[in-house]
Amino acid sequence: MSENDTGVHMGTEVALLATGAAAKRLAMTPAAVRKAAERGDLRVAQKLEGSHGAYLFDERDVTAFAAVRRAELEAKLAAMRAGGAS
Repeated sequence: MSENDTGVHMGTEVALLATGAAAKRLAMTPAAVRKAAERGDLRVAQKLEGSHGAYLFDERDVTAFAAVRRAELEAKLAAMRAGGAS
């Protein structure tokens, strides 16, 4: 598996994103992405070897996580607007 200059690891079927690339797509910090992974909110496709091995994320999981995150933020915003209107 090779890594291109955007942090995307290309396999035969799946594009894996390094933490930094996933963070950019999610508009999050790499630390926040790691925390989401450690909480189990964002599935880790692969952890590289070593005690500080990088996480790799399936591009499809990152896209799904972004959609859930967007829906949660929109619901919170709607609730805030509804609370402010009363």
